[in-house]
This record gives sequence, C-alpha cells and structure tokens, in this order.
Amino acid sequence: MQFGTLYCIGRNYHEHISEMNSRPTEEPVVFLKPRSSLLHPHETIRIPPDSKNVHHEAELVLLIGETCRRVPKEEAYRKIAAFAIGIDLTARDLQSHAKNNGLPWTLSKGFDTFAPIGPFVPFDASGASCASGASGASGASDEDGTGGAGKVDHTGNIINIVNSGSTPHAASHKDRSGTHDLLDLAIHLRVNGETRQHDNTSHMIFPPDELISYLSHRFTLTPGDLIFTGTPKGVSQIQPGDVIEASIGGHLSVLTLEVQSAEPL
Repeated sequence: MQFGTLYCIGRNYHEHISEMNSRPTEEPVVFLKPRSSLLHPHETIRIPPDSKNVHHEAELVLLIGETCRRVPKEEAYRKIAAFAIGIDLTARDLQSHAKNNGLPWTLSKGFDTFAPIGPFVPFDASGASCASGASGASGASDEDGTGGAGKVDHTGNIINIVNSGSTPHAASHKDRSGTHDLLDLAIHLRVNGETRQHDNTSHMIFPPDELISYLSHRFTLTPGDLIFTGTPKGVSQIQPGDVIEASIGGHLSVLTLEVQSAEPL
C-alpha cells in the first residue's frame, strides 16, 4: 500500500479555535497537503527560508484501508486500517497572510517535511482496537519493537500495517467495537523536553466517524489516504536546533524529530 491523499482538518478543538482567535464552523474545515510534505520518524524538519514563524500542531492521523464513497457514519470506523501521531506543521506568517487576503492555505501547509507521521497502530473496528486501553496503554508487541505498528519506508510505502502474527489486545472499554479507543487518546508534544501540547481526542468537535462520512460524501477515499484530524490547544513556534517529541495514546505511536533550517533556494 502506498500513501495517497493527505486530507487535513482545521478548527476541530474549541480551545485551539480560541487561541487562534477563530470561530467554530458548522462543517469541518478541510484542506490538503502534498504527499511530498510527509516526513517519517527520526528524520529532520526543515524550516523554509520563506517563513519566520513555523508552528507545530500535533494530532491524530487516520489511515484509510479501503476504497469507499458516501460512507454512513455508523460504518465509518470500519474504513480505518490504522492510526498514528502526526504533526501538521504550519508557516503561521504565510497562513495569516493567506487568511487576510482570502487565499488558500496551501503555501503555509505544504512545504517539504511539513507532515511528520509516527509509526502506525493497526485498528480493527470489527472486534477491538489493536491498541489496548487507549490513552496510556501499550500496543501489542512484536519482534521489531514497534508494538505492532506499521512501518513506512522512504518512498511512502506502508509495510506490515497489520501485525497478523499476533493477537490484538482487547480494548479496556465496554464498547468492544474499537471505536471508543480513538475517542480517548492522549495527545502529547514536547519541544526540548518542555510540554507544549497535552490534550485528548475526546475533545474533538468532529470525531473520526463524522470526518470519514463527511469526506467520503465529497471525495472517493482510497487505501493509503491519510486524515489529519486537527490539533488541540498549545501550538507554538519551533526553531532550528529544537528537538520535538510527539506521541498519541501514551507510547502507542511516538515521533522524535530534529529541526534545522532548509537550504536557501
């Protein structure tokens, strides 16, 4: 499987909306990132010379596992193959200029390295999430130490998303569908050891099932598509020399990245 379209959601947490002096919307705010913006664990974020104010935005990322269109909300979780921590990096100065002039956000969101993603955790809505206990538990272990998470090579191919050699842990919640796990995952991001973002996916305005249904009524979703589900409060500037650590669900999906300046054009 290869990564497809990168769908991104804005304004999906009330406190982030407040810190950005924005307003809630009746429908999800949707924008896209190019696939070339993807960055994988232990690689380097490159701050472009075009921007003087790049912000981190940690969030839950969903991996679509099958082609689907016009998905009813009650069937949406079955379309998720896996989830991971992700960071929607944003050139805030360029985004502000675009907003003030009624322009798209693409230039502020789509630079190379502006979509870091962590290891994927398999998700099975037919029984229980392969992630145990959601907000702080560890996933199933495997030989390579990734907790059953999918690995990604540098061409964007997803390797071993489903850890078929192990038995998934049962979810700790009464809802055995696996959907409740995604609605109770801790999101944590640190810069140089200092906590900048610490929140929970339970605070989403539009939860994953609504997002998948909404998007699939407007676009055909295909295997490998990613949905960045929006960031909670605490976004802030990053600088060359910083080290970023981001995680979701405790240690289910962890991402560590260094920040450097990009070479000038």
